This record gives sequence, structure tokens and C-alpha cells, in this order.
Amino acid sequence: GHSLCSLGSSPLSAPRAPPLSLPPSLSAPPSVLGLLPGHSLCPFCPSGSLQLALASGSLSLRESAPWLLSPLTPSAPRQTLSLLSTSSPDPLSPSPLALDLLKDSETWRGTSLEDPRRRYADSETRSSHLWDRALDAHHAAPQLPGAGGYCLSTNSSCWPTQAEWCSLAASLDGKLEKVESSEEYNPCYGPKSDAREISAVEPGICMQTHDCSRAFCNENLGFNLPSFVAMVQSVSDVQKVVNFAREKEIVVSVKTTGHSYQGSSTRKHSVQINLRDFPKIDQVFTSWEDSCSESFSNILKIGGGETWEDAYKAAFGAGFHIVGGGGLSVSAAGGWLQGCGLSSTSRKYGMGVDNVRRFEVVLADGSAVFADSCTNTDLFWALRGGGGGTFGVVTAAYYQLHSLGPIVFLAAFPNTFSLAATNRTTQVSDSFIDLWIDNAPNLPPEWGGYWTIDSLILYFVGTLEEANAGFGGVVKAWQQSLVSLDDAVIQIEEFPSYWIQRGEGESTDETGSTNLPIGNRLISLDFVKQNPTRMKNIIKEIRDNQFRAVV
Repeated sequence: GHSLCSLGSSPLSAPRAPPLSLPPSLSAPPSVLGLLPGHSLCPFCPSGSLQLALASGSLSLRESAPWLLSPLTPSAPRQTLSLLSTSSPDPLSPSPLALDLLKDSETWRGTSLEDPRRRYADSETRSSHLWDRALDAHHAAPQLPGAGGYCLSTNSSCWPTQAEWCSLAASLDGKLEKVESSEEYNPCYGPKSDAREISAVEPGICMQTHDCSRAFCNENLGFNLPSFVAMVQSVSDVQKVVNFAREKEIVVSVKTTGHSYQGSSTRKHSVQINLRDFPKIDQVFTSWEDSCSESFSNILKIGGGETWEDAYKAAFGAGFHIVGGGGLSVSAAGGWLQGCGLSSTSRKYGMGVDNVRRFEVVLADGSAVFADSCTNTDLFWALRGGGGGTFGVVTAAYYQLHSLGPIVFLAAFPNTFSLAATNRTTQVSDSFIDLWIDNAPNLPPEWGGYWTIDSLILYFVGTLEEANAGFGGVVKAWQQSLVSLDDAVIQIEEFPSYWIQRGEGESTDETGSTNLPIGNRLISLDFVKQNPTRMKNIIKEIRDNQFRAVV
């Protein structure tokens, strides 16, 4: 139901730009256009700004500004080149600097921009040079007509003095840390793959995938670290940092544990609001009422810095299940939730955004407000899919809980170790892909989880008997059809709850990789149903091309 899905968080832009003045032909409602100055609706879409027009039912943005097809959020790679200039005769035309960068980086293609990460990776020298020019220019130059630029840490004429930073630090309940140089990132490599330890390294600048500490999440480019980190411990702390940044015209970034796969929770020249040490709440309401006077049973209130490990513990301790992320060290109120929130039980209970009942949030003007179905409804809509930190700093979320019950864990994959000594590897892999494409479109909502070309990790909300009567039995029959049972590995087991299946937090996902290529594609259910053979062939071709893109 939501068109505003993003992969991770996006920095909160302060100061905020005034509404954009567009030609009369653009028929999008003001509530949609109001998002243009700060952020696009869909950071990972190939045409983020066009997405705004599509969301409003108008295509006139393409007609008015055909070059402006890359998202405007300053944090994401494609967005760095989306520079506008008030000095241009046409307020919607690209600035000379933008055109220069586009030509220089070979990304200009008439009316569209290719993803700079792909281009920049081809030339490390040109990459670093262009990144520094583009990022600094993007911060300093006006973002849109009427919008002021941000002050850079390299500009002594506007950057706060040491005394001003010390005054801010003294006013906070938490601490304010200065990031002196990129060498401060070196300790982040120490914990290796332990996500909890990585997030605990001071001063809180570590990213769970280390290449995302750099521009465009490209390990060959320069660091993209904040200038200061505020380890906030109260709503008042958040307000003070936001107000300070707005008054001094400094960029704000928002972070909890650093799981953003596009590096949006860290930003050069910014003051980072880090919620890692924010107080935990974990309050369960057996009966709760929103501002519409609608009553809900079993609501969990979590703090803005809590992780899914915290939320799962609180929910299980109260005797409930909660729709959450697979990574236990991921923020429960940040980028996962605000970016839609896909869970292994989403097909049964909905996505994260379907389960949140209220947000408490600090806005760019420093005000602390709440948003639900009847109060600040536009903000409530935007926070449910617009990306972490895009519209404010969430300090609390009210989350729907569900009945606790048995859950079945199913893991299946071709056994590459035993197949290595045979000539059946491709045969088994083909049959595994066929198995999934033939069955996935018709799986009941109790089944959910994760599938890759060579693995299947699913959860079934129900008993083992029920699972085996359905797709669990189909998977077993597939294994039986192979030349040898050893050609595939299958585990299917019932647990009292999801939290117990996860070992009650005994371990979490391994992180700490230097480089993590990752991407997502939404594939039409109708396409798979109507073209199963073609879908199978596409997947197999991707596999045979070593997971490179297939046109």
C-alpha cells in the first residue's frame, strides 16, 4: 500500500527550504511539493523527483524540468549531482557547476542520470576529485530557489567557534564529540563481524558495512564522516542540537547503530544526532487510545534509540510477538521502520509501517510533536516510508503487538559441497529455482522470509504439522526427487516463538564487511504468474552471469 519505501535513513536537512515555486502546469498538491526542497520520496528509485509527480498524478515535472530526474536528497549518491542555481535564468535549470560535473563524470545522458556509483567505480582518481567537488558544492550552494546553503567545517567565517561548540556540549545531558580526522574510524575495524561491538565503538561513527563510511558507500572514495557527534540522551538534547544546527546553518545527520546500506546516516560537515545511548522505554499498554479516540489493545512504546533486540525482549517478556527486523542490532524506530519495515512475518501481520500507531518526533524547527492518524496526519503518512531521519528525529514509536504462538523455521538450499564432486550442480540449482518460482506466487500469508538464488530462509506462523501439510511438504518432496538426498540441505523445525528461534538474542547478524553489494527489485506478482518460464530463465541468467545485471 505504500509508495514511499526506502532502504535506509536519510539525514534531516536543516535549515528547511521554503516551498518551491513551480510553473502553473505542475498540478501536484502543495503537500507533495513541500517535500521537494528537502528530500525525494523514494531515495532508491531511478527517478526520485519524477516519483513526486507520479504520486500526484501529474507528469508535468518532466515537461517543466526534463533534466531533473535524479533524487534531491543530499545524502544519496545520485542526488549529489542535482545542483540548482538561483542565478540561472531558468530557476529549474541545472547550475553550470552541475553541468560541469555531469559532463566530467560522464553521467549526462540527455534526460536521465546513471547511478554515479557505477561510473565513479571505474576511476578512483576521478572519483575522489569529483566527490569532493560535488559534496562541498552541494552543501554550500543553494539546494533550490530560495534555499540558503549550509556552512561547511572548512569555512571559518560561518563555522561555530570552539566556545560555541563547548557551550552546546555543556547544555546537553549526553556528550558532544568532535571527529578530528578520518583516523578516528580505524577502531571500527577492531570488532570484526560483531554488530553490537561495532555500534559501541566511540565516538559512534562506525558503520556496520564499512564502505558506507565513505562517499556513495564506495570503499575507494573519501570518508563521509560528521564533524561532531552528539550522543543525545533526552528529547531536550535532540531539540538543542537541531536548534543549534539550524541557527548556524549546519547539516544534520541522524543515526542509531549504522545499518544504512546507502550510508545516509553519516554525512560530511554535519553534526550527527546519535540515538545509540537514548533511554529505553519498553512500556506495554494493554489498552491505548490515539488522538482519534480509537482504542487499541497491546501497544509497545519504544525509545528512539532502541534496537530490535530490545523490542523483541520487551514484547516476548510481555507475552507477545512483534513484527520486526532480522538484524537484532538494527534500530527499531529508525531507518528500518521509517523505510517501510519488511519482516519475516510481514505477509501475516503487515509491514512495520502497518503496525506503528504513533510517532514522537523532533522537527527541523526544534519542536517536539507527535503524529498519528488524527494529529499531524501528513507527518504520520510521511514517516511511514519516507526514510529514517527524513522528516525529523523520531524519539519514540508506539507499536502494535500480536499474539504469541508457535513458528516454524525452514531453511533449504542446494548442497554445493557435496555437489562439487558431481556434474549435477546446475541441474540441482535449476530445480531449486523452478521450485521457488512455481510455488512462491501462491504461498499463503503465514509463510514469509527471505529467498536468494541459492538459498531459502522462511518462517511459517503456525505449527510444524500445518507447515508440512503445505509448502514444507513440497520442499521435502523436492529433496526426495533429487538423485541424492545429499544434493540439498533442508531444516524444518517448530519453535514456541520467533524470539526463541533467534536464540533469545544469543547472537545476531554478522556485519563489518568492507564492501557489501546489495540491491532490491520489486517484481510484479502478475508477471511471475503469467510468465513463469521467462521468470525462471531471467533468474538463471543472473546466476550464470555471476549475479551481474541482466537486460
